[in-house]
Amino acid sequence: RLLAQHKPDRPLHANVEFYAAVVMEECGIPPEMFTPTFALARTVGWTAHVLEQARDPKIIRPSARYVGRRLA
Repeated sequence: RLLAQHKPDRPLHANVEFYAAVVMEECGIPPEMFTPTFALARTVGWTAHVLEQARDPKIIRPSARYVGRRLA
């Protein structure tokens, strides 16, 4: 509802950062630090993936079965 009020001409959907921002605001983190905080958290995760890949150099893909339409 808040997103629709903020941008009525654009269909926006909440993601995890939206809810994290609510928590960070309640913790007293200034809004200008929200983006650096998100970026830092993502960087830690990406670094963990790089280190994992370096230990076992194979492409890691989740198991999935495509059920969509076949293209010519």
